[in-house]
Amino acid sequence: MTTVQPAETRADVITVEGLVKRYGWGLRRKHALRGVSLTVREGSAFGLVGPNGAGKTTLLKSLLGVVRIDAGVVRVLGRDPSDVEARRQIGYLPERQHLPPAWSALGFLLSVGRIKRLPDPKTDALRLLERVGLASEAHARIGTFSKGMRQRLALAAALIGSPKLLVLDEPTDGVDPKGRADVRVILQEELARGATVLINSHLLSETQRVCDQIGILVRGQLLKAGATAELCATSDLEAVLLKLMEQADA
Repeated sequence: MTTVQPAETRADVITVEGLVKRYGWGLRRKHALRGVSLTVREGSAFGLVGPNGAGKTTLLKSLLGVVRIDAGVVRVLGRDPSDVEARRQIGYLPERQHLPPAWSALGFLLSVGRIKRLPDPKTDALRLLERVGLASEAHARIGTFSKGMRQRLALAAALIGSPKLLVLDEPTDGVDPKGRADVRVILQEELARGATVLINSHLLSETQRVCDQIGILVRGQLLKAGATAELCATSDLEAVLLKLMEQADA
């Protein structure tokens, strides 16, 4: 039986204060994020939702140190996002996959394991291929994979090395219903071992099922954040999001 640590005693894995990010120059300069502040505690499953163009991917990239912020403070695992040690403890699944088509699934995971300096990357890679349902395709070329298979492989890559933080951008994109159920099981297993999970997804019902915390981003502003059970106490997540979008447009 897994013992869940009380929320108030858990460490803050992600801390964002007054985050501002702008793109463009001069009169064409636009805000992607407008003073976003949030905290994600250890062992939480935090779902980030919002319409297209809300700034969700920009926020994820800010957490990963991929984009340079204009103002504010970002800390991941107690460190600056650009810190190498912090990055080694993060598993990232990007929205757009750029997997080498000529490589085998096993070869790709071995390369990720070596980058993360695992002592035995092959054992970890084979275990993860089994876990995501690709054991029989270990030596197949990635170029022959369907979109759903590539998504499963990318998830396996994010899980390499048992990271403390998983940042997943549209983790079930292109995955069939059986695959989505499999991903849910994997994420529950990761949470049970103590990992923290941050998910950006347009599949609101899936996010509501998996995540215990939700943040709603609209036009670069975090309009609501809190426990899923409280935010969705009287209506589902889609209804909550649509209401906030209407209020933002008013």
